[in-house]
Amino acid sequence: MSWNTAGRIALFVNLALSLVFAFWGMAVYANRVDWSNQRSGDNVGAYARRDEVIKDLRDKEAPTAGAHWNAASPAMKELEARRPEIQKWYASDLENLSAGNKPVQALVVKKGVTEINPADGVPVLGPVLDKDGKPIQGLASTETLHQNFMQLQDQITQTANEIGSLVNAEEKLTTEIGDGREKGLRFDLAAEKLEEKKLLDEQEFLKPLLYNRQVEHDLLVKRQKELEARISKLRRVSLAKQPSTALDK
Repeated sequence: MSWNTAGRIALFVNLALSLVFAFWGMAVYANRVDWSNQRSGDNVGAYARRDEVIKDLRDKEAPTAGAHWNAASPAMKELEARRPEIQKWYASDLENLSAGNKPVQALVVKKGVTEINPADGVPVLGPVLDKDGKPIQGLASTETLHQNFMQLQDQITQTANEIGSLVNAEEKLTTEIGDGREKGLRFDLAAEKLEEKKLLDEQEFLKPLLYNRQVEHDLLVKRQKELEARISKLRRVSLAKQPSTALDK
């Protein structure tokens, strides 16, 4: 780049910046804020406008505000005098909510306004109610709830340990029971059932033989009785023939 080209560029940049700053100065001058207290027709300085506002407030609002201040001062002084007692009451109630044994109570609100006890100036407390207007059960101080929580936590831990012991015992029993294909109670039970089936099959096989033996036994007993009856008859016949034989001799 030659020096002539650089000079021309610098000249145009200078011209552009000059125009920008010129328009900026004109805009600032045209939209300037008059901070003076001068009045010239419709143009009123900012200081003069604020002075009018202050004067209006001093002449119209200050007396009313002062009257309100004077009227509220006795009540404020009374509240300031009772503030230590009220603070003590709040501290006592907060202590009860933290670690006390008294029932937990809430503010009594009627028609959107908190009810105040006119005797001591403290809020009126009542039972904590649900959306149906019924007292909520189980409320207590933070310390009591923490103790109850710790007790429940201990019970949960104990129950979890018992469950773990039962699970271990169940796993042990499951191992002892087995799946029926390897060693285990199911395998032993299957073997016993198989042995029982074999014994029943053998019993069924022996039943016809037993029945046959019983029939044969009955037949033999019957035959034995018949033979005994025959022998008895023969003996009687033999005894009947003996006398006549003696006489013949």
